[in-house]
Amino acid sequence: ETEQAYLADLQILTNLYVKPLQDGDTISAADHVALFSNVLQLASVNEQLAAALVAPGGRDRVAGVFLELSQFLKMYSVFISNADNANQTMVRLLRDNRDFITFCQYSAARPEAKGRRLNDFLIKPMQRVTKYPLLLREVIRHTDESHPDYANLTAALAEVNKQVAELNENKAKADNLAKMLDINSRVSGLPRGFQLVHPQRQFIRSGDVRKISGNRDQERRIFLFNDLLMYCKRRTLAAASLRRGPASLDASAGGDEDH
Repeated sequence: ETEQAYLADLQILTNLYVKPLQDGDTISAADHVALFSNVLQLASVNEQLAAALVAPGGRDRVAGVFLELSQFLKMYSVFISNADNANQTMVRLLRDNRDFITFCQYSAARPEAKGRRLNDFLIKPMQRVTKYPLLLREVIRHTDESHPDYANLTAALAEVNKQVAELNENKAKADNLAKMLDINSRVSGLPRGFQLVHPQRQFIRSGDVRKISGNRDQERRIFLFNDLLMYCKRRTLAAASLRRGPASLDASAGGDEDH
């Protein structure tokens, strides 16, 4: 039942948003890809899963169904890794594109949407994929160890856990890369030859501090990575205090590497 409900939500997303925006000229093709990624592929995969579960004997062969389809969960990696890009694209379109705003308001008011907005549907795949291990654990809990399908159930759980772990790892890597690219685009004054974006470098956190110098205190921002600490100052404090969005920064970096 939960799989059928999830599939119904994917179909609503497809019919209310994905296909109409694909067929019209409200947004560009590039923005359409950024918003929806491979959601149509996900809908196709989950149609197969839902059909297998409701087929005769389907509920008695849950393990086989998940073993067959667990590889398809890799498709979720593409969608989940694109989540931040989708969010940023949606925020921009809702700010700058009046036709898109009107379209979204109209779609959310449709009876089948039940008041849910586009972002409410886009979060569904990420919510659903994390529930598959829970579903299998629940089935295992109600299955006697002597049942012929018990071994297959545990094998299916191991495979699905593996896929979900890979999804989470890929999402974390994509988030880290996006954050470092954002910082790199805002920072100048780094040592010659130094590359902030590096496969082994992980962003940890950032924060604003104040440097006390004589009778003055000055704004500074610190970026902490797994292998270095970057200490930045604003290029023009007066201008920056009026600016909306990311501040321009000058940086000095210190860490394990020679610069």
